Amino acid sequence: MATRYDTSPTETPQQLPPPGPGWPRVVKQLLGIFGAIAIFLGLFILFAGDNQSLGFWDSTWQVGDISEWWGYGMLIGGGVLWAAALAWILRGRSRTS
Repeated sequence: MATRYDTSPTETPQQLPPPGPGWPRVVKQLLGIFGAIAIFLGLFILFAGDNQSLGFWDSTWQVGDISEWWGYGMLIGGGVLWAAALAWILRGRSRTS
């Protein structure tokens, strides 16, 4: 059985470029975006007047009808997402390539 080589012994094989930022960059951006949205919604629920409304597409709610625990939960959840994104970013910067 004969073996066929893609390169001759005198040629050097082509090196692939190093992988780009790819999916980790996208995930960090999404963590930051969703964290910001959650923090905004939490602050809106907690500090908007009771007669204000909060709506997404076809659904709307009066802020006075929403429990304040939803606001605290959104603040905590958004803070956790932002902390995760910040830790991931800082961990990546501290590494030496």
